[in-house]
Amino acid sequence: MKKNVYIVWNDFYHPQEVLEPLVEQIFPSARFCVTASHGYDGFAKEKPDLLVQFTVGDPPPAMEEQKRVADSVKNGMGLLAFHAGLVLTGDDSPFLTELGTADFISHPDRKDAPPDDPHPEQCEVRVIPLPHVQHPVTAGVMPFSAWDEHYFVKMDVEGTSLLACASSVHGTTPCVWAHEAGKGRVVCITQGHNPGMVQNPQMIRLVQNAVSWCVKEEEK
Repeated sequence: MKKNVYIVWNDFYHPQEVLEPLVEQIFPSARFCVTASHGYDGFAKEKPDLLVQFTVGDPPPAMEEQKRVADSVKNGMGLLAFHAGLVLTGDDSPFLTELGTADFISHPDRKDAPPDDPHPEQCEVRVIPLPHVQHPVTAGVMPFSAWDEHYFVKMDVEGTSLLACASSVHGTTPCVWAHEAGKGRVVCITQGHNPGMVQNPQMIRLVQNAVSWCVKEEEK
């Protein structure tokens, strides 16, 4: 039976065109029914097996909508929060307090960026699966690099399994983590602003793994 997927994407800084090639590879029509939206208006009606947050909508969902999402996850829905899907949650957001996602802090500017650089916040970022941690989400994923924003987030490392870190001139930060929330599963991936990062074969494999784990394909 096909899995129903609800995608939230597209805002000023994160156009859906960057993500469309990834979505086409991750969600073949033979296995998934996909509904894509710029917000959560149709979320309750669709009752998806998996919610993918490439953004959190514009404007972000109200607290009651965030609570509806949190309750759906705890009742068995999967959640994949990817890059801008971790933005603007706030300390009291159910995404953070109940689902263990994250809250965006910054993507620092490079110190060596020239004054006329239109994207001083971008640099070479290396995604490194933790070598001694085995998990279905990072199975078979090798370290990979791409020009991207290095996303710094606030997250609860004690309430999850840290699976990969991101490293750049700015330091090393959590990058991929996964855990169960009630009956549902949550995966968070911080990197993914530029096409080179989104379309890297290792990122594609990482997201494929994350989707399969979130929808519990191993339980077939």
